[in-house]
Amino acid sequence: MTNILKVLIIDKNQAFASGIQQLLAEHFFSKNFKLTFTKNKSEYAICDLIFLATDNAAAIMPVSVLDKLFHGKLITISSNTKKHATKSAYQNIFYRGQCARELIELIEKILMAKVTGLDMQPTRKYNPLALMTPRQKEVLYYISIGMVPYQIAYRMNLNEKTISNHKRNAMNRLQLKKTTELYHWLLINDIVNFQEQ
Repeated sequence: MTNILKVLIIDKNQAFASGIQQLLAEHFFSKNFKLTFTKNKSEYAICDLIFLATDNAAAIMPVSVLDKLFHGKLITISSNTKKHATKSAYQNIFYRGQCARELIELIEKILMAKVTGLDMQPTRKYNPLALMTPRQKEVLYYISIGMVPYQIAYRMNLNEKTISNHKRNAMNRLQLKKTTELYHWLLINDIVNFQEQ
């Protein structure tokens, strides 16, 4: 029986990310694991391992939030220059200058903790809307059902510019840059279920 591991790597340094992929593929091939790699940030919740560069401005959300929610599968990648600042902040940290053996040991420790149930803190279901104001949630709900800003403004009795500000602030909290990314996020995350929250 082949075990499957889904791995998300978010790093602007594509050479480093490719190196991690190759290292993992070689290591887990002998252990009869099939690896699937993704760069799709919206799949973080279903991944078994998440590699996130701390210097990556396009991260899913602040690394500190991710570390609290997914510390059992998050490996933070940092440069040696930030060693003193990040060491205390994150549990599973790998520095770019470390050897491959140390990364494999870190991954094995994470996977062993998952298998044996020694994970220090259970992974909580992440609700990104918990970070938003009620107005931002309401605007996202109306966008998800196909309304455009002037219709939302009329419905909520607000100025269209205010609606655009709520949308932009919600996108910032989700760390989305483009409206198309927001639409994609809305398709993946059923916002209708969050309307009452």
